[in-house]
Amino acid sequence: MLSLSVTVFAAEEPTLYVAGVAVTSDNLEINSADNGAITGSATYDPVTNTLTLDNFSYTGEGYKYNDHSLAAIISQNDLIVNLVGNNTLNCTDGYGIFAAGCSLTIQGNDKDTDTLTANSFSNDILASDITISNATITADDMTAFAAAINAHVDF
Repeated sequence: MLSLSVTVFAAEEPTLYVAGVAVTSDNLEINSADNGAITGSATYDPVTNTLTLDNFSYTGEGYKYNDHSLAAIISQNDLIVNLVGNNTLNCTDGYGIFAAGCSLTIQGNDKDTDTLTANSFSNDILASDITISNATITADDMTAFAAAINAHVDF
């Protein structure tokens, strides 16, 4: 009798979306070729969970997750956002960065030149824990929520 073993792999489920584009192992760099509303680039390193925004600018609705919560950047895991140059997130109908239940670190190399401006319909930046290091963030509404609220700013 001949037996055959078959292994079935589930399709990769994205856990990070940038400007409405799923970040996957086949698509780690997001730029204007993925969405015409983008200038600059966003590159993801899955080993360190680091998203580098390099003079990245986006204006639009972002991505819809669970039939609500539109955001320019959505992460379902802890995320480090590394800023290079001037970066802007303008989400017209939701959040700038939405990382509910996750820790979010926003960092740069020089707080005078590495910046993020978030202008959104809802909270500009939302995560369970937010750490900002060596970068300048301009946002009207930045919310950290959890059982205990944690927000850290390093100067």
